[in-house]
Amino acid sequence: MTENVYRILVINPGSTSTKIALFDNEKKLFVSNIAHSTLDLEKFNSVWEQYEFRKERVKEFLKEKQISMKTLAAVVGRGGLLRPVEGGTYKVDQTMVEDLRIGPQGTHASNLGGVLAYGIAWELGIPSYIVDPPAVDEFEPIYRYSGVAGIPRVSLLHALNLKATARVTAAELGKKLEETNQIVAHMGGGVTVCAIKDGRMINVNHGQAEGPFTPQRAGGVPSLALVDMCFSGKYTKKEVRKKLLGDAGLSGLLKTNDARTVEKMIDAGNQKARIIYEAMIAQIAEEVGARACDLKGKVDSITLTGGLSGAPKLVKWLKERIEWIAPVFVKPGEMELEALALGALRVLRGEEVAHTYMTEHKSIGVFYWGSLSEYDIAIQQLEDVLAKSGYKFRQRNSNLSIIYRNCKKSKIKLKEAITEFEAEPVDLIYAIGSLASLAVKDLLEDTYIPILSTIIFDPVIMGLVNDYEKHNKSITGAYYRVPFIAQIKLGILKILPNVKRIGVFRQTGEIQSEIQYDEIKAIEKELGLEIVMKDIQDTKEFEEGIKAFIKDKVELVILTADTITAGLPEKELSKYAKQIPLYSALASAVEKGALLSYVGDMVSVANLSAEMVVRVLGGEKPENIPIQPAPKRKLVLNLKTAKALKLKIPNEIIEQVDRIIE
Repeated sequence: MTENVYRILVINPGSTSTKIALFDNEKKLFVSNIAHSTLDLEKFNSVWEQYEFRKERVKEFLKEKQISMKTLAAVVGRGGLLRPVEGGTYKVDQTMVEDLRIGPQGTHASNLGGVLAYGIAWELGIPSYIVDPPAVDEFEPIYRYSGVAGIPRVSLLHALNLKATARVTAAELGKKLEETNQIVAHMGGGVTVCAIKDGRMINVNHGQAEGPFTPQRAGGVPSLALVDMCFSGKYTKKEVRKKLLGDAGLSGLLKTNDARTVEKMIDAGNQKARIIYEAMIAQIAEEVGARACDLKGKVDSITLTGGLSGAPKLVKWLKERIEWIAPVFVKPGEMELEALALGALRVLRGEEVAHTYMTEHKSIGVFYWGSLSEYDIAIQQLEDVLAKSGYKFRQRNSNLSIIYRNCKKSKIKLKEAITEFEAEPVDLIYAIGSLASLAVKDLLEDTYIPILSTIIFDPVIMGLVNDYEKHNKSITGAYYRVPFIAQIKLGILKILPNVKRIGVFRQTGEIQSEIQYDEIKAIEKELGLEIVMKDIQDTKEFEEGIKAFIKDKVELVILTADTITAGLPEKELSKYAKQIPLYSALASAVEKGALLSYVGDMVSVANLSAEMVVRVLGGEKPENIPIQPAPKRKLVLNLKTAKALKLKIPNEIIEQVDRIIE
């Protein structure tokens, strides 16, 4: 029986060239690099705008080679920086083309690979594919965590060459890729060392930010020293990035990024070059060892690939450090063109089914004022509820992207975040905190993007909407405000029944602080209290205000729910909490040392808001979901602070406290 011959055009765009190859099944007919001059490319404002130009150059080249386009069975392009996907061959469709245009994980010339394949194939009525794009994410969940909340580890790697090389090694072992546990090290300008378990890339170091230093990248560096450098005032952000990703590694230490040159320096007796080269090799070996731990020591093979695997000394010295783990295979260079052709060929032969790029993918833009524990609660509850509802993010087969923007106490950044979310556009904006929620106010008249708000003081009182249930706006959510008459009666007077003279901090210009002060003043006479107010704009004025309150013989100070008092460090807050009783409208302040709080439970607020997010993503309109208060309230008391203040709290009162901090 005669074998079908499938002619496959392969397209691999680079920054200044477009590499193409032609295959008849596994047989490579030719490879050529179509160079693009600077004059040609400088006409375009973006990589995306180069599409038509590059497509015509490819077609012209094939015509010059007298290759009939009608003989092609498929066109396959290099995958770009898409949303996270599992490995394999993907059919290019309009959804993928749109994401390649947007670049969910960045813009790169490789984003044009799938688009060029689609454009040429569409004109011919044949299929187009990409194979194992850089966005492949097959991480096991435990490898997604860094040690810092809000900074997950991500999978962005030389997926195409890593998987192609692993397939070849598996064949040499007499097995299928899915039957092996392998470590593959792609060593080039960047170094990524990948653990492949049963055919899946379960963990890999990020080639730009983690792992060993390389010919021109810093890899993982001591974090505290890096922080000091960033804030030294000597470098701009651009300069720091260049030090890490261009002028680093061998280039920064030896003024060359060419391993062959370094090996010649070593042969000439340069001891500094030898030590630095061995340091890089040792770090690569350490990364290999870490991947062996990922595989729990069950390693069938280690394969070295990429440009550096052609450097004799590097390979020899590296093998000496790692060959005790498993047999070491060396595959110099890269196999990307072959991998693209073979991925398409497996589909054409019916050996595999092409994946469809996610069509029901949703995206959420999340933004907040700064770093507060309440905001951390909101983020955690959001992710937990989304995961329980079937949404997948930062993992294989993701059907949801979450874009986080910490605006770092900048109103300009709040506006920039909203502009970014509108331009994306995201399917839903999630505003955490009162200031973030107020920032969307101008959007509410004409936006088509649903808005959810959480950890907000009160959207009606703050003027976002005029009614909790029927507001005809594109916003809903949950708020934490408890009327101050309840806070005083059920909180302050329950613990300190005889208090009369109360100090209140007000932050002029922050609406929720002003509203809370006005609310307290309105019930001053009704409750027989005397209110003394201090206006503050920073932590220094807070300190001066505390001293003034003590001098004025104030019996208790109320900290309203504003960004200054909420952001006070524990050391500062606990110091003053031992001098005068502090009541806070935020429970987190009691954790830091304030005496007590009677508030809406933030976890319940965040959880309710997150459930609303799921409802809106499912198709409900925000205006049909009533804005709701905290489902739970709680009285929180810091007994340690009470003892420091020499306050005697009756046991029958302590028994009524919802949470005691000791």
